[in-house]
Amino acid sequence: MTHFTYRRAVRRHESDSTGLLQSSNYFRYMEECECAFLRSLGLSFFEQGSNVVFPRVSTRCQMIAPIKSGDHILITVSIKRLGDSSMTLQFEFFEEVNFAQGKEIAKGEFSIVSCVHDEKSGKLRSTKIEQSMKSKILEHQNSNEK
Repeated sequence: MTHFTYRRAVRRHESDSTGLLQSSNYFRYMEECECAFLRSLGLSFFEQGSNVVFPRVSTRCQMIAPIKSGDHILITVSIKRLGDSSMTLQFEFFEEVNFAQGKEIAKGEFSIVSCVHDEKSGKLRSTKIEQSMKSKILEHQNSNEK
C-alpha cells in the first residue's frame, strides 16, 4: 500500500500533566497529515466557491505505545478505500528514531464522504467525488506502486 509521510514534533502544550500526548491530539495530527497529503497532490477539501464538503462519518484511533512531549514522530497516510463518493484514509504513527523498524505507536482511520447541502431538506447528501480529485489520488497510488 502506498503512503505519504508527515513529520511532527510533539509540543509540551499538547501533552497532559504527565508529559504524555493528550488523546484528542491524535485526531488533530491525523487531520494535519491528511491536509499535508492533499496539498502534496495540489488538492484541498476546502475549494473556494465549491458547495461540496467532506465530513468524516467515522473516525478511530488506537494507541499502542505512549507518545511524549518532545518526541519526533512520523505519521503515514494511505488510501485504504476509494469509492465513488467516499474514501477511507489509514494512518500509522511511528517514533522517528524507530521508523525503519516499522514499530507502530498508534494507528487510526478516517472515513470521509463527499457531500452537498440539499436546500430542500436542509441536510447533507452524498455526491460523487470530483473526477479531477479522484484522478490525482489514483495517480499518486499508481505512481508509488511501480
